[in-house]
This record gives sequence, structure tokens and C-alpha cells, in this order.
Amino acid sequence: MVTIEAGLGFVGSLQTAATRMKGPLGQELQLSLQEQNMGLSIQEALLHMLGRCDTPSMRSFVRSVVQGERLGVSIGQLMRDLAHEMRRRRHAVAQERAQKAPIKILFPLVILIFPAMFVILLGPALYQFVHALSSL
Repeated sequence: MVTIEAGLGFVGSLQTAATRMKGPLGQELQLSLQEQNMGLSIQEALLHMLGRCDTPSMRSFVRSVVQGERLGVSIGQLMRDLAHEMRRRRHAVAQERAQKAPIKILFPLVILIFPAMFVILLGPALYQFVHALSSL
């Protein structure tokens, strides 16, 4: 999105992203750019990339770009909307994980921490109670 808004074209932005990204995503972008350099259109190269790695994020990206190219939508606005959607998804996943955290903490708390706390808090009281009963 940043490179497109800075004035670089879509293919130039993909080249910049492919050189800066490491790992499988960078390799896939480089492979798609190689396919595009060999004569395929950028839409066909992106659809081939979608065929190789069909994940929800990749599907959303490729389908939005292909549809935007067909309909003539501004690629800058398209990338801005995609970035907003990806941030929203990450936020939803983080909220879901945060809601599961108390349940995951409950079992170690009950098994490990509560017994030690009871020994520390009730130990002296039990000792005094037993000592008081034995002196009777």
C-alpha cells in the first residue's frame, strides 16, 4: 500500500515487496513476478499463486486485486481496504485468544497455586488449632 501510494505501479510494488520479504511469501511473490515476466498477465500470475497457496488471506488478496483490475478500481484504494480488512481480522483473532486465556489459566491456578496458598495461609492456623486441642 505504501509503495503504491508513493507512486510506484502495482507490479513495481510487488517487486519491492518480493525483494524485502523473506520466507515463503517472498518466494511466491518472486515466482509470480517471474511468471508475469515470461508473458502471463499479472492476473493470471496471481491466480496461479492462489492455486499454489490457497489460504483465506491470499484468496482475499488475489480475488480483490483481480476484480479491481477488471472493474478499474483504484489499486491504492483497494490496497487500503485490504489492509484495513487484514487488521480487522487480526484484531478479531487476538480478541478470541484473549477470551480463551482465563479458561487456560484456570487449571494451573487450581492445581499449582491454590494448594500452596492454602498451606501458607492455613498452616499456622491448623498448627495452633491442633496445639490448642492437644493441651486440653
